[in-house]
Amino acid sequence: MQITLNTFSPNKRNSKAFHPYTNQIGEPNFCAMKKSAFKGFELECVNRFKAPIETFNSKKDLQKWAKDRLRKTLRAEQYKTNDHIISAERIDILEGWNSFFTRDESYKNNPALSLIIADGITKNLSKTNKDIPPILYPKALLETLRQIRKNMSEIKGYSFNFGKVYGENLRNIVTKDVETITNSDETKWVKIPSADNDDTNFDLNVEKLKILSHRTWCTKFTHARPYLSAGDMYIYLEKGKPKVCIRLINDSIDEIQGKKNNGYIPVDEIDNVIDFINKEGLDPNLIKGKIKEAKEAKKTYIELKTKIEPLIKKNDRKRLFALFNIRANFDEDGKLILSHYNQPSKHYSYTDLGINENKLLAGLKKIERDGDFMYSSLEVLEDLEEIGHNAYFNNSPMRRLPKLKSIGLSAKFPENFKEAPQLESIGFNAWMCNCDDMQFNSLKRINGDLFITDSKIKILPELETVTGEIHNRNSETEFPKLIK
Repeated sequence: MQITLNTFSPNKRNSKAFHPYTNQIGEPNFCAMKKSAFKGFELECVNRFKAPIETFNSKKDLQKWAKDRLRKTLRAEQYKTNDHIISAERIDILEGWNSFFTRDESYKNNPALSLIIADGITKNLSKTNKDIPPILYPKALLETLRQIRKNMSEIKGYSFNFGKVYGENLRNIVTKDVETITNSDETKWVKIPSADNDDTNFDLNVEKLKILSHRTWCTKFTHARPYLSAGDMYIYLEKGKPKVCIRLINDSIDEIQGKKNNGYIPVDEIDNVIDFINKEGLDPNLIKGKIKEAKEAKKTYIELKTKIEPLIKKNDRKRLFALFNIRANFDEDGKLILSHYNQPSKHYSYTDLGINENKLLAGLKKIERDGDFMYSSLEVLEDLEEIGHNAYFNNSPMRRLPKLKSIGLSAKFPENFKEAPQLESIGFNAWMCNCDDMQFNSLKRINGDLFITDSKIKILPELETVTGEIHNRNSETEFPKLIK
């Protein structure tokens, strides 16, 4: 009896049907690996990224595959945004990680582990957000890997978010250093050295600057790295709380900011600032004009404090507004009508003067010209119905304008604004960028451009007319009634 053997031919088109496990060049792999061959971070890599282990002959093939995916994960171009500062910081940090992975033998020889780390630090990055990857800090990295290894060995089915665990460890380590500065009743200046003056600890100093910065300063989020690259930073802490920042370029003062972050030196800190500049021998030549302005503003501030005290006691709002060149009247219903509104100075606010803004603007019904609420302390204006010219609510905590019906010219709303349910028209441009979901359920007309870039507004249900352009990049706002 003759027996015919079916031999395998790699040239046959149906060969893969008989041999589903093939290597990376399409040839049959009779030694296809199984998950049981891997453990620890290698197994995590296989599971997390669905590595094609059926094509691998050995663990070296996993490392080769992970190395290629790592290269793609850290490719900087994919993380660039329209904000060049965000893009530059992302690229700088990721290049640091990439250099570390290729230089340190422990990671260079274990791309599978490096890939898990790289995926964790880049997972939240996209072209539409401003997230920054965490800096490389070996001490925090080692602690993170130690914790994860321990949990993997002790907890069956343990899963982890590497970026979250590493971020927490990084903050804890950096915060311990910062706590020695902030957990004190002392009031003092703190120096954070630039890259030129402390290159070894530059990344760590960037994180310290972010932690110490006031929430309104750009160094809290985006500008810490470029600013610290250019020069030293000094932060004045009052019982651990940031009040003033001095930024240097090389050896010259380029900027002094208070909590308002408006480019003006606070009057209550000007003497302290001048004393510190003289003590440290800093060069103030570039900001001499700002210092002079602040000194003059302080004189006016002191005079006003004296004048307003009796007016506050008498609740004489008409004369109180007159001190700030604002005309105030009351209609027949006792509602307040103002010629315009703004803070008394770029250097100080009504709150700084001891004036309660809620009481000052109680019953406000109409502003005839501009209503400038930047740096105001108000969150709601219950009775305001009309603003004749421009309305500036940006850089303010304003949340609600329940009765506002019209704005004569442009309007700028803050990111956390909630609602203006009766607002029907805006006479010129409207800014609603980078904001949460706002409620403008009666808005019908905008006689200018609408800026809703990066906005989370879901719908403008009644909007019929926008005479200019709609700038809606990274926005999914719906306009069901818009006439195009």
